[in-house]
Amino acid sequence: MSGPTKAELRKERIIDTARRIFAEKGVHAATVSEIAQEAKVSEGTIYEHFSNKENLLFHIPEHFTQRRQRIGVYHLKLIQGAANKLRAYAYIYTELFHENPDYATIVLLYLKGNANFRQTPGYQAIRNWFRFLTEIINEGIESGEFRPNVDAYIVRALIMGAIDQVTVNWLMSGKSTNLMETVDPIVDAVMEGILNPEVDEDAHWSNWRRTKARLRNKKIPAGEKKEQAG
Repeated sequence: MSGPTKAELRKERIIDTARRIFAEKGVHAATVSEIAQEAKVSEGTIYEHFSNKENLLFHIPEHFTQRRQRIGVYHLKLIQGAANKLRAYAYIYTELFHENPDYATIVLLYLKGNANFRQTPGYQAIRNWFRFLTEIINEGIESGEFRPNVDAYIVRALIMGAIDQVTVNWLMSGKSTNLMETVDPIVDAVMEGILNPEVDEDAHWSNWRRTKARLRNKKIPAGEKKEQAG
């Protein structure tokens, strides 16, 4: 199987360089000429691949999301149980932003409210990733792990909206905290409303048992508390 061509590698280098410069300087302040200089190509080469600066901006999530999505979906399919998959999904999504703050800056601060972006393959790539979360929630409803009256789209909006918002706060505060520490509180809060308390606790990770114990008004066993603390 042949690897990427020189042209494909050059395009990837341009996109990666643009992601860094857009995040650092802002989309409006950044210029094609400085992207070309940093990427070690001519401006003409950039215009061979992208019609203008906005078009280059729109290619960043398509290029970046598809690579990460393939890895994420592969790992999620190895996990048993919708509740476990949902938590893992939230970790994967948050970790994407935590490890790639430039990408988070572009998607959440520059593209999320851009109407033109909604007509692009990059937007569709992100939506496809979101649809996978909807499938996980519906799986939980069908299996009985989640309550039968749960609205999958509302639950998805709650989870993704909360993660997006705490990520924006994290970016604006200079990344002074550990973004990954926000995942469990967000997911646990959602689980309070969607977990079916009648499902066997052994079907979930110990993290879920704390939530399920609250739902059933039971005490968490001492051994469980020790496990949670560790």
